[in-house]
Amino acid sequence: MSEANTPPPVPGKKKRSQDRGMECLLSNVAFPGIGTWLAGHRIQGGGQMVCAAVAFLVTNGFALWFINYWVQKGTHPVEVIATAVTTTGRWPTTETKAMCIGLASIALFISTLAWALLFSIVFRNKERARANAKVG
Repeated sequence: MSEANTPPPVPGKKKRSQDRGMECLLSNVAFPGIGTWLAGHRIQGGGQMVCAAVAFLVTNGFALWFINYWVQKGTHPVEVIATAVTTTGRWPTTETKAMCIGLASIALFISTLAWALLFSIVFRNKERARANAKVG
């Protein structure tokens, strides 16, 4: 088939490579690592999925501990820490450890999400450049 006989592109229809980049981006927003895995980067995607899953589970465990502590003791765990530090000058070990673990798991999830989104943006830009190079 000669180039003169090829039909013009359908208006409003995106190129497949741009669709793939957007699919990876949206998948990584839904759950970090899935889009990276779908893009063919198995090790990086697997690492992102493991980090996100661990952070998600630990954060949920922390949330359950936090609510249980608040209901059983009748006081907010942060208030207990603040009161102990101001009155005795010491940090309560149980509450402080739990808060540190919980906050670290939240930070891990946010950093994993950022890692996955940065990968998605770079991948999407590479796919666009590849599609433009094929056209031009």
